[in-house]
Amino acid sequence: MDRLLQLSVSDPNIYRSFLEVMHMTKQPASLFAPNLLLRVLKNIGTNSN
Repeated sequence: MDRLLQLSVSDPNIYRSFLEVMHMTKQPASLFAPNLLLRVLKNIGTNSN
């Protein structure tokens, strides 16, 4: 979840998906859609925290 939030700052599609879940217009499971997971997994090594 932390990585998804970090990526939402720079990726408008992830940001929108996160907001849809926060506003309860989509199920939390929608954050595990393959396209979102792939973006998060690709960026694991690029963010240094």
